[in-house]
Amino acid sequence: MALTPIYDSHQGFALDANGLMAQRNKLKHLLGDEAALKILANLDNRFTQLKAAGERYNLNENQMLSAYKIISDAEEKMIEGYFVRKSNPQQGIQMIREAALSPGQRLAEYLGEDISKSLMRAFTSARPHPTTPAGILLTGY
Repeated sequence: MALTPIYDSHQGFALDANGLMAQRNKLKHLLGDEAALKILANLDNRFTQLKAAGERYNLNENQMLSAYKIISDAEEKMIEGYFVRKSNPQQGIQMIREAALSPGQRLAEYLGEDISKSLMRAFTSARPHPTTPAGILLTGY
């Protein structure tokens, strides 16, 4: 099973976010959370930036994957909020706000404020691939 991008320029059609999130969830179900996390992280070019920043602080692979998971989980919650917002605008907006604050706070608790800020800066400086939760959000599907 391969993750598919939002827009296939050869086919000329856009795929919806529900389909992509379903693929991600199926990957997690088939391989387990840890293996799926490793695959998804390595497919996400932002993880490369996060790893480079983490290496400056001598973080190990597990710490960097945990940091990636914190950020990725928050992005998935934002997508959930986006869909909830269609049926319950107030609740959806609240979910999005909470998810937006979550990764910085959780990373700071896990690795400290300075490392957290550095990782978040590195992570957000890279353009997300369309198969990542942020890529889905940025394309508007």
